[in-house]
Amino acid sequence: MSDLSQTLPNLSLSLDQPGLQIAWDSISLGALKTCPRYYQYSILEGYVPRAESVHLTFGLHYHKALERYQHARADGKEHNEAVGAAVLGALIDTWDLQRQRPWFSDHPQKNRETLIRTIIWYLDEKAQDDAFETAVLANGKPAVELSFRLQTGLYANTGEEFLLCGHMDRVAKLGDDYYVIDAKTTTTTLDQSFFRKFTPDNQFSAYTLAGQVVWSFPIKGIVVDGAQIAVTFSRFLRGIVERHPTQVQEWFQDFGIWLGQAQVYASMNYWPMNDKSCLAGATIVRANRGKNKGLQLPIAKLYRWIKDPRKGPRFDPTLDTYLLSDVGGYVAPQKLLDIVSNGIKPVYEIKTRTKTIKATIDHEFNTPQGWRTVDNLTPGDELYVWQGKKNKASIERVSQTRNTPITGIKYHPRAWVKWDGREPVFSLRPYTLRLEAHMNDLSYDEYLHILRSDKDTAKDLVYIAPGMEVHHKDGNHLNDSLDNLELVTMVQHKLLHMDDVIKAMNRLSVETVESIKLAGEEEVFDIMMEGPHHNFIANDFVAHNCSNYGGCPYRSICSKPPSVRQEWLNSDFTKRIWDPLRVRGDI
Repeated sequence: MSDLSQTLPNLSLSLDQPGLQIAWDSISLGALKTCPRYYQYSILEGYVPRAESVHLTFGLHYHKALERYQHARADGKEHNEAVGAAVLGALIDTWDLQRQRPWFSDHPQKNRETLIRTIIWYLDEKAQDDAFETAVLANGKPAVELSFRLQTGLYANTGEEFLLCGHMDRVAKLGDDYYVIDAKTTTTTLDQSFFRKFTPDNQFSAYTLAGQVVWSFPIKGIVVDGAQIAVTFSRFLRGIVERHPTQVQEWFQDFGIWLGQAQVYASMNYWPMNDKSCLAGATIVRANRGKNKGLQLPIAKLYRWIKDPRKGPRFDPTLDTYLLSDVGGYVAPQKLLDIVSNGIKPVYEIKTRTKTIKATIDHEFNTPQGWRTVDNLTPGDELYVWQGKKNKASIERVSQTRNTPITGIKYHPRAWVKWDGREPVFSLRPYTLRLEAHMNDLSYDEYLHILRSDKDTAKDLVYIAPGMEVHHKDGNHLNDSLDNLELVTMVQHKLLHMDDVIKAMNRLSVETVESIKLAGEEEVFDIMMEGPHHNFIANDFVAHNCSNYGGCPYRSICSKPPSVRQEWLNSDFTKRIWDPLRVRGDI
């Protein structure tokens, strides 16, 4: 974003009422629905975290490459030539002219290498012989990367007409039916649960409405081209998300109600905070922290360990905490970002056949129909639950021989420690030590010698960072050659080894709600999880994290007194203009 973009006027705002947005898109509407204060900071005032969002950057480069391909094909170029144009454009776009180096991302799944790989593989697999034919506009141009502005017939108190704006990847035709094609990237396993999250969804409802009104295409639904990005592979799955006319009508009616709410907030010049959704302190979560795996402890205890280290046994503040989460129908550890106490609130007890949990009325739980708050659950509804290790009994276990641990490495800071009689035994697997020896430009024997006998030199060595693990590329744990070893995050390592048996061991199931009742008042807690999943396993239920915008970047700001928030915003965030009247690329 250029400095010029920060000084341009925001044309989407009212000329007569300060803070009233006239031109809306799915992003700004979604922000308002999520939390009015979040909308104020992110859309009206334009505060964004200073750190780059690798997911946004990756997605923009990916969409741009697919756009180049479609334009090249529309211009008559053959597939291979169009792929070349898309890849060349992506290579140029991801070259940092200022630093004279490629775009750098330390994300193990979303980086320049996986971007180029995903572009090529997707175009070869999905685009070359695509049954969906790109539609042609009245002006003869392909219906690719379309920005729209729709007059809604809804008016503000100022007399200005509200506009609905947006941007579509592509409109395509299959037989006599028209569909919007939208590419989505994810680091999670692609299955039908990935597509269910788009119903309901602001963006797709707006697409359907705009396609029908602006271009007169009878849009039947949205085709989601999902791309799963992993460290060593990319895979693709296509799903169709349809909108019945009554669903579009209902969405538009709700849109008008939200516009009315925005006018109320703008007239007061006050955008209230949504501090919703909490769980009771006795709720059990399953945590991994350093060498401690599979901890089961109440949220209240975890909160006090993290917020008051004196109450935790030898608590190391440098270690990350991971909680079990739903990562696509089965559980794996995901990083905990924060945990907060929200005081005493009324809680409701939800009971299924084998499980119980207490939560505030607005907390969300995962169901086969998507996320639902407690007040939208009734007896007879189904909830996703995790049966834990109970699944192991009915599944054939998979074991694999590993090299014997290397012992005697007492000066390694993260060595395993076991007691043999009265003496501690320090050990690690040889693949970890071989990779670390290479990282320090030492031979394997030199590295072991230092770890066993040279405490001072060992202090200055480089070690694998906490949260990172060694992965065997060929799956053979006896093959410790350097070209077979790579560093991946703990989460990614778990996913790389999630074969069918392990997935089945950790697969989610459903249980039926038997009762929901008010259970008094208790201290309640919010948990913030790292994306993209934004959930965690709580009392074996799949619970959403602290709000439906999971991991809100402004949460730390809202926790401070109002008198100092502006100072913290200016310190921790930069600004940009979010103007739906500008086509993509101008923002």
